[in-house]
Amino acid sequence: MDIRRLRIFLAVAQSGSFTRAAERVFLSQSAVSQQMALLEAEVRAQLFERGARGIRLTRAGADLAGQAQRVIDEMSRLESMVGALGDAPRELRVGAFPSAGIELLPKALKAFRARRPDVRVALRTVNPEAAVRALTASEVDALLLFDYSHLPRDLGSAVDRLHLFDDPLLALLPKAHAAAGREAIDLIELAHDKWVFHRPFAPYQDVYPDICRLAGFEPDVLFYAEDVQTIRGLVAEEMCVSIAPRLSALPNGEGLVIRPIATPAIVRRISVLTMPQAAHEPTVAAFVEDLRASASLLSGQAQ
Repeated sequence: MDIRRLRIFLAVAQSGSFTRAAERVFLSQSAVSQQMALLEAEVRAQLFERGARGIRLTRAGADLAGQAQRVIDEMSRLESMVGALGDAPRELRVGAFPSAGIELLPKALKAFRARRPDVRVALRTVNPEAAVRALTASEVDALLLFDYSHLPRDLGSAVDRLHLFDDPLLALLPKAHAAAGREAIDLIELAHDKWVFHRPFAPYQDVYPDICRLAGFEPDVLFYAEDVQTIRGLVAEEMCVSIAPRLSALPNGEGLVIRPIATPAIVRRISVLTMPQAAHEPTVAAFVEDLRASASLLSGQAQ
C-alpha cells in the first residue's frame, strides 16, 4: 500500500474535507479526490460518506484511519532515525523561471533558511518548455512554473501542481502618454502605439503580440528586447509602450508609469510543481509552505 496515499487519507479524515486536506498536503483538490478513489478501489471498501456538510468516515474508513495513523507514526520515527545517520548536509534543488527571482523566490528562501539552516539550497533557472522534464528526471526537487490564463498547460498526472497566485499583466507607458493618468486601461487604447516586447521561452514566445490580437489589434512592434531593463528604458524615452507581468515590471520609474490592464484580463498563473512522493519529504514540504506564504503576501500587494 502506498504510504503517501495513506498520508493523504489521514489528512482527509482529520479535516473532513478534500479541499482542506489538499491545502495540508500541497496538492490540488482533484488530485486528492483521485488518490482517495484509488485507495477505496485498493481496499475494496467505501471509506467516506459525502454530504452537504463535508465528509465523514464510514466504519471501514475509521478502522483504516486508526491503523494508518500507527503506520505513519512509525514511518516518521524511521525517517528521523535515517536522517540522523548521515553527516552530509542536506540539499534542496529548486528550479524557477527568471522573474520569480525578483520577489517570490527570495522571500520564500529567506523564511525557509530561517527554519532549516541545515539545508543547502541549489537554484537553477529552467526553460519552461523543459521544466517538467527536469522535475521528472529528478534534476530538481521543486519547480516554479507559470502558464497564462488564456493558454493553460496540461502537465499530466505525473507531477503534483499547486497554484500559488495569479500574476497580473501590466501596461508600461511613458509618463507623457495620454493614458498614463488613468487607474487602468483597455489594451485597445494602445492600438496605434509602437511596441517593445520581451520574447519569453517557448511555448510562449509570441504571447504578448497574441494578447494584443485578443484585444482586437495587430501590434506595431518596434523592438524585441532580452531584458526588462531595456524595455523600461525604451518606454521611458517615449519610443514605445509595452506589457510585463507584475513580478517583473518593477516600480514606476523616471519617465514611465505602470498601469493595470482592464481588458483583456489575462494573468500569469504561478504554480509550484513537485513529484508525488514529495508529500512525505519534510524538506520539500517546508519549502512549499514558505512559497505559499510568500505568494499570499505578494498576491495581497497586487490587489
